[in-house]
Amino acid sequence: MTSRVNIPCKEKGIQLAGLKVSFYNYCR
Repeated sequence: MTSRVNIPCKEKGIQLAGLKVSFYNYCR
C-alpha cells in the first residue's frame, strides 16, 4: 500500500467509499 498512499486521501476516500473512514484517518 505504499504506491496507493501517494494518492490523496480525498480521492482515495471517494473511490473506496467503504474504506473512506480508514483512509481519512490514515491521511490525518
